[in-house]
Amino acid sequence: MIRGYGIFFAGGMLVFLGLTGGIGSGKSTALGFLAEMGWRTNDADGICHSLLGDADGYVGREVRARFGDSVIGSDCSISRAVLGQMVLDDDDGRVWLENLLHPLVLERVAEERARAGKSVKSAFDIPLLFEVGWGSFFDRTVLVYAGIGERMARLARRGISEARSRAFIGIQAPLEDKIGKADHVLVNNGGKELLKLQCERLDRELTLLLNSVKSS
Repeated sequence: MIRGYGIFFAGGMLVFLGLTGGIGSGKSTALGFLAEMGWRTNDADGICHSLLGDADGYVGREVRARFGDSVIGSDCSISRAVLGQMVLDDDDGRVWLENLLHPLVLERVAEERARAGKSVKSAFDIPLLFEVGWGSFFDRTVLVYAGIGERMARLARRGISEARSRAFIGIQAPLEDKIGKADHVLVNNGGKELLKLQCERLDRELTLLLNSVKSS
């Protein structure tokens, strides 16, 4: 399902796309398809992973001071698995961690927008795009939607227990609440080929729209 378009041509860029969805919805798969189509891609989780990679860096020191050295993994970086489990049932800890990481991620978003320059298609995967109010930083926003049953099944195939899956899903805003906020919605209740077709359609329609704006 592709929603109606507005005219966008911010700063001379082709399009700066903010892509979001919940755990198990398939947003990473959609981002991969866009990369295959020539889009420049980035993801917030990857940025957080790099920020947590150095236990002695600024972020690492702050996390260790807040949660203790038990968050350090065998590779001397902050263990995302351990940290994730700690904050899953700790609302205060999760909010603290988000307040630490989100401004740094937003800096990278701004840097990417500046670095991408003109005539570049760039997509950024941000799981909490609407929760943190970053929709306005992008020319267009895309929600990858999947029903709760399909998401639970995918997480089960990853070896994640039902209780843990429900906990992960429970700390994110319902995808149904985000449909009206997104400029485009990709429905991912089927196989990967169906999602790929929707990504191809999205890429084609955005490119055609831009070309019509440039030629008018």
